[in-house]
Formats: sequence, C-alpha cells, structure tokens
Amino acid sequence: MTSAHPATDPRIYLKEVATLRDAGYDVTLIAPADPAPPREDHKVELLPRYTSRLARWSGAWTGALAATRRVDPDVIHFHDPELLPLSLLWRLHGRKVIYDAHESLSKDVAHKDYLAPWQSRLIAPMIAKSERAIASRMTHVVTATPAIADQWRFDTTVVANYPILDEWATIDSSRASFLARPRRGCYVGGIHPERCTETVIEAAGIMNATRDYSVVMAGPCSDSTAPSGRGIEYVGVLSRPEVAELTGTSLFGLAIFRPSPNVVEALPTKVLEYMAAGVPVIVSSSLRVGSQLVTEVGCGIVVPHDSPQELAAAMMRLADYPALAWEMGSRGKEAVLERYSWASEGQRLVETYRRYVGPPGNGSRIE
Repeated sequence: MTSAHPATDPRIYLKEVATLRDAGYDVTLIAPADPAPPREDHKVELLPRYTSRLARWSGAWTGALAATRRVDPDVIHFHDPELLPLSLLWRLHGRKVIYDAHESLSKDVAHKDYLAPWQSRLIAPMIAKSERAIASRMTHVVTATPAIADQWRFDTTVVANYPILDEWATIDSSRASFLARPRRGCYVGGIHPERCTETVIEAAGIMNATRDYSVVMAGPCSDSTAPSGRGIEYVGVLSRPEVAELTGTSLFGLAIFRPSPNVVEALPTKVLEYMAAGVPVIVSSSLRVGSQLVTEVGCGIVVPHDSPQELAAAMMRLADYPALAWEMGSRGKEAVLERYSWASEGQRLVETYRRYVGPPGNGSRIE
C-alpha cells in the first residue's frame, strides 16, 4: 500500500510487488490512481489523487481504511509515514504489518521548505520519537538504506533499491556504439530545485555556448514550468523502456542534489541505473555515499552541487573525450553486475517474508 507514490513506482510495483508475486504470494497493490499500472493487472485498488497535503493525508486514511475492508488482507506492507497512525489500528485488528521506510522521516521534516526553522527544530524530534515508537510495534520494518536502519535499535532488514538488470540488458554499450552516440548527456528524475535544476540549466548553457552539445531532461516537474534554456531539451515523463533508450544513447548521466541529511546518506537509484546502462555518472559531492562509490569505482566525475562552471567542465570533458567516457561507463556497469543487482535484494525481501509472514500458499494475502 502507498498513498503518496504512483502506482507505477519502480521500487514498489516493478520490484517488490513483482518479486513477491513471483515467489507465490497473493499481492494486491493499493496506490494513487495517476498514473495507473497496466490495465491487465486486476489486483490493483486505486486511490484518488489529491491536490493538497491536508486533503491527501485525510483522504489517504479514509481511502486506506476502505481499501483494507474490501481486500481483507492478512498482511499490510505500507510505504508512507502518513499511514503510521493507521498501522497501529491494523495491528490491533490482528494483521501483520510491514513498514517500508524509504528515508529518515525526522531528517526529512527538518528540511521541509514550508516549515520555519523554529518549527523544524520543535517538530523533528517529536516526529523521530513517534516514528520509532510506532515502527517498533510493527511485525517488521524494511529500510531502503543502512543509514535508515541504523537510527533504530530494533530488528530491521535493509532491502536496497538496486536496479533490475534486465531493464538495461538491451543497451548496446560496446565501444563502437558508444563512440557513435550524439554529443549529449541526460538527467532522469524529478525536476525540482532540490535536484539543482537551475544549476544544470546554467551549466548546459555554458557548455552549449562553445560546443553543440546538450542535456536531455526527463521526469515530472514540481511545478508547471518545464526546464528550458540553451542546450536543454525537456522530453517529459518517460516510460521505463523510454528511460533505458534515452540513457543508453547518452554519453553521461547527471545526479546533482542539494545537500540535506537524507541526501548525504542516500545512494540514488539513478546513479546505479546510469552505471547499469554503461554510462559514466556526474555526481555532486553532496551525495556522500554516491560520490564515494563513483570515485571508488572510477565510473564518473564528482563536482560541487552549486557550481555550473565545474559541472559544465565535467560534461564537456566526457563529451569531448567519449573514449574516456566509455571506459568510465564500462567500469560502472561491471560494478553493478557484480554488486548492485535487485536480484539479491529481492531474494532478501522474500526471505524476510518467509520469516515474518510465513511461506506463500498459506493463505497470506498482502497489500
């Protein structure tokens, strides 16, 4: 169940739901209606989309309660902190409940732009205590990173959001194919100030002023304004095959983030997906874990998050020297194949279910 993520969310739908179904569990997905998963998937309950936070929170509770009555599951696996209060009610009614924590809630609250600093300092510790108290009463807690698990002293399981390698297997990452690619890079993900959109736009302009190179950006916009500027091409929201096509015809991928506590400890999936596609990564130093990985593997370039000039220089270096870019991308692809596949994480998820829920075929219905 998710009240905030789209029904097509890769971690939830493409990875966890699909993996549990393949293992024999009877899984129904409850998620917002837009965008909906494939129509042929009949085990989906859709929630309305809400335009305001208050409407979403109140609507999520009523929608989630109604959905659980309809589905009547044995196990509820939920992904959103706003559903934590309901999880206690589900536990009281004898259901097994798994909380899937994608990030540190208290750190996220401490950096919300709609809260004044004094409000953040007051609310964040209260949020941390409340989340810890509720999460400790769940059947089990799954986290996306070790840093999230380390904030709690009770038992958790890390199921990292590593890429599904099959999505990237069709890309021709041979040296000859790579050297023939157009002189462009890509960014795939949310178009948002926290992802340093303005820095990317300015850097692309600097690059395009002296070279006929570009950056293709794809993903949902946080407001109605699509990114634009010299050397920028915005292509909207792409399907998963279209993401692979764009990434697999680019010379580099961008992962530039503003610093925040959750960002520092995160390893964004896009970094690993670029690597899986055999594309070198230009990553900001604000991503401590991600930049350390890129440096260790030698699969990209680390730049400050707030320097368009240094970002432009890194992009031009890789586009000017595609043979160098190919070598970096090849090292990244090899590292992902060896260490960062969803196959191992999916197996860990199934093993967690067998331990805390029971084996498939025992009547366990999950949402």
